[in-house]
Amino acid sequence: MPKSFEREADLRDEYLPINDLISTVRAIALYLVKSSDFKRAVYEDKENGIMRQLERARNRRNGEDFVHAVHEFNRLLDQERASGNVCPVFDKSHVPSDLAIHIVEQTYNRIVAPTVDMLRQYKAFSNNVYGEILPTLISEFIEHAKVTPESTFIDLGCGIGNVVLQVAAQTGCYAYGIEIMKVPARFATRQAQEFAKRMQLYNMGHRPVRIWHGDFCESAEVQRLLPQADVVLVNNYAFDSKLNQNLLQMFLDLKEGTRIISLKPFVTPDHKINARNIYSPESILTVRRYQYWSQCVSWTDSGGEYFVQTVDRSRMKKFLARHGMITKTIRTLAFASRSRRYRFYSKQAGLQRWRKTAVVAGLSAGACGYAIYHYDTAYLVAASIYRSSVAAKVTFQIAWDYYRNFPDLPPEGSIDDDERLAILKVRSDVHLRAAEKVKRALMKNGGVYIKLGQHISAMQYVLPIEWCLTMQALQDKNNASSLEDIDQVVIADTGKSIEQLFSSFDTEPIGVASLAQVHRAVLRETGEEVAVKVQHPMVRTYSDIDIATVSVMFEFIHSVFPDFKFMWLSSEMKNSLPRELDFRNDKHNAEQVAWNFAKHADIPLAVPRMIQATERVLIMEYVRGRRCDDLLYLKQHGIDPQQVSRAIGRVFAEMTYVQGFLHCDPHPGNLFVRPRAKRSASHGYNFDLVLLDHGLYRQLSSRFRYEYAEMWYALMKGDQKGIKYWSRQLSGTDLYRLFSIILTGQNWSTIEEKSLSRTTATAQFSMDTLMEQQPDLFQKITEVLSSVPPVLLLVLKTNDLLRMVDQRLFADQPLAVQHHSQLRTWMRISHYCLLAIRDARAAEIRHKPTTMSVFRIYKLVYNRIGFWFSDMTLSVYSALLSIQDIFIRWNMLFSSLFS
Repeated sequence: MPKSFEREADLRDEYLPINDLISTVRAIALYLVKSSDFKRAVYEDKENGIMRQLERARNRRNGEDFVHAVHEFNRLLDQERASGNVCPVFDKSHVPSDLAIHIVEQTYNRIVAPTVDMLRQYKAFSNNVYGEILPTLISEFIEHAKVTPESTFIDLGCGIGNVVLQVAAQTGCYAYGIEIMKVPARFATRQAQEFAKRMQLYNMGHRPVRIWHGDFCESAEVQRLLPQADVVLVNNYAFDSKLNQNLLQMFLDLKEGTRIISLKPFVTPDHKINARNIYSPESILTVRRYQYWSQCVSWTDSGGEYFVQTVDRSRMKKFLARHGMITKTIRTLAFASRSRRYRFYSKQAGLQRWRKTAVVAGLSAGACGYAIYHYDTAYLVAASIYRSSVAAKVTFQIAWDYYRNFPDLPPEGSIDDDERLAILKVRSDVHLRAAEKVKRALMKNGGVYIKLGQHISAMQYVLPIEWCLTMQALQDKNNASSLEDIDQVVIADTGKSIEQLFSSFDTEPIGVASLAQVHRAVLRETGEEVAVKVQHPMVRTYSDIDIATVSVMFEFIHSVFPDFKFMWLSSEMKNSLPRELDFRNDKHNAEQVAWNFAKHADIPLAVPRMIQATERVLIMEYVRGRRCDDLLYLKQHGIDPQQVSRAIGRVFAEMTYVQGFLHCDPHPGNLFVRPRAKRSASHGYNFDLVLLDHGLYRQLSSRFRYEYAEMWYALMKGDQKGIKYWSRQLSGTDLYRLFSIILTGQNWSTIEEKSLSRTTATAQFSMDTLMEQQPDLFQKITEVLSSVPPVLLLVLKTNDLLRMVDQRLFADQPLAVQHHSQLRTWMRISHYCLLAIRDARAAEIRHKPTTMSVFRIYKLVYNRIGFWFSDMTLSVYSALLSIQDIFIRWNMLFSSLFS
């Protein structure tokens, strides 16, 4: 094993053997050894246990410590084996889901991962598009379809067989799968063989698993198995209507009570039996809809829904009996109807809307019921209902205002300028009125709602300017908690009071945010000056009900306005907030980013040292300095704003394109500048850039970093073909022009003229202008943002915040210097894009199987020389801009002296 865990990012394979080994140790300790002493030594000791040693060695990249911990684990395991304590500690008919997932992931990593690119060889937009359902959602399927050890499970279109294997491992049922595409089917059969060996290795028996290659519509084996099936899975997300109709005919062979799981419904939830559809296959099915969130399927990071249909012929029988119709057997009547075409009939569209509204009302009532059930004191019940009612009230108010008062904007040229301006004024008034109502409601509820408003204020690439400007007031509208409340939180989390922990503690916080506040203090034990971040006492109490309420409100708006596609926002809150509310994540993230930049002595980044962290209390090194956009402070200490801009750009470009560990909240309040003597600094700057608030990070995969770099580089070159291709890869839509505008903050003409990195004038786009030119722009933007993966949304938000910081740093500079600053930003991005592309292509060359080693070396050298030449061109151009800046400043100085 190497002494360092440095690994090259290979786009083909994200398999991490170190993490796999740690997961295996955990699985063995939890489920395969019954000795309590072994569990304590390996898993339960959170400070010095084997698991903690392995994780610490991994995080510190210390190979020797890792090997030592592995040897110690093997020694303990040998002792337990000799004592006869190695055996499953669970009922084999109910295997823990995380153990089943671990076994399937190990199988996948050894069979599929090394050649995973072969799975992407399919015809797009056909019935044979490849996509996998991920473990979390599979476990939900098992629960909702009630799969038991005696069940027979069939996956029609099983891909590489992961669902079949996990169901077999987790339940021990009879599991079958069929796949029409040759490559996935070959992987699936090999996985089934490896899976059997691994189940035996873990001393876990299972019924035979069978997967074969074929067309489920024509397979005789499928026709034989369907009448016996208890659960049928069909991933019909990409199936056309013809194939879905063929499947419906096949379901006529299913027995009563069989459950059918699908990603698209075979029968609408409001389907009613009548004389026209009594003999259709849909009439033997009842359906329930379920929601899944992000990270549940391979083809998108956003959420969606799935359906569990149950075969229930009793409704058809009752209908026939009630109407005195001919009483042939249900099966005979169903088969007699196979050649007929069936159409779904619905009532008026208005009734559908009110039906949706009724569903949402039920969800709202359910949210209130949840609050009453979850919180046990009368005060909390009343407060939760009050907060939910505030959110519900303002949602109804703005929905009604937009419905009644928001006019459509006719196409340009169809009306005169005065009429157009009048319509734009009315639209602006509605936006402003709605934003003010929402702001007041968010301020009234506080906590999570303030966080939502702050997120909205940074969405200038999406929302009307009235909304963004109105919500910006929430950046500083946070109420501080009392010292008594803060003391209670500290006691509850640390077991000691403020007085016991600190010799001095400032009563006035130095900063107040939506979730927490920060105080300066001095540690009693060491005398060290520290900053203490304490969570507001009621934030965690209300967080669950607040998130649920926001989700319900978004669902309501979407039901009334189908074009409202911001469901990803509530989903992102649900995923991000629990992490931000646990300050132990802050400590871990800060230590990780400090380690990432430890080898970059030329970058003036400083990360406060984390001393102690609990869920709601974080004690860290106290840092003196000011916000990076405080131009007066920078001038007083002789700090060049251009150098600060360069440092910020380098830090976040390194995070985005190289390390893949990105701080997603870089507003000026989280970027401090700390003056220092230039001679004492190894990086050569007269300041440190201090990065604060480490609660919101995202891990960017190597593939995402590569595609994102290619997209930016295509934008820099004005390569429209590349822009179109990489935009499709990243956003999943064909709206590449709009996606480019959102990404760069520039208008399309600047990009199209290949002048993004050479323009000498600011060419930022105006959302208002674009709205005037394209009345359907809002719908197009929401289409783009509802299609992109959630991690890209956070990257876009980060880009927007960094652009805002850059603009503030050069606010007092001559216009030409501001333009040059923007050009340097583009060139800096180009440098890191080239770096990411160079490394990705080098990794691909090294892993490409070939016997011609000389030719491989030639390609590697050519790749590096090409990067060097392009990067040198950027460096020369940047130097020329710096010289121009000097002349501009001299010219201004002489003009002021002789004027």
